Amino acid sequence: LKKNFPVEIIDEKENFRKILDYKNNGGWVHRSQLKKSNSLIVLEEKILFNNFTKYSKPVAVIKSGRMLIVKKKEKKWFKVVTGNYAGWVNNENLWGY
Repeated sequence: LKKNFPVEIIDEKENFRKILDYKNNGGWVHRSQLKKSNSLIVLEEKILFNNFTKYSKPVAVIKSGRMLIVKKKEKKWFKVVTGNYAGWVNNENLWGY
């Protein structure tokens, strides 16, 4: 797994956690290898906007599989950072958080 890649914890046994990623890959990891992360994975290509409305100015096209770091949530929108880009995406076709 990539560092800071979002996963879902689906089971716990003592100090170990069973996890799944967005592609349904999974396994057991020690809890020390996990940390709370506010990140998302884009499941389908999305537009990154400069504000939390689809009528605002487009900033970039975000490809499927790209990781986004969440900075803020506003209604059904996330303010995110990815690479050199920052902006807003709606909450459709995202995995994580």
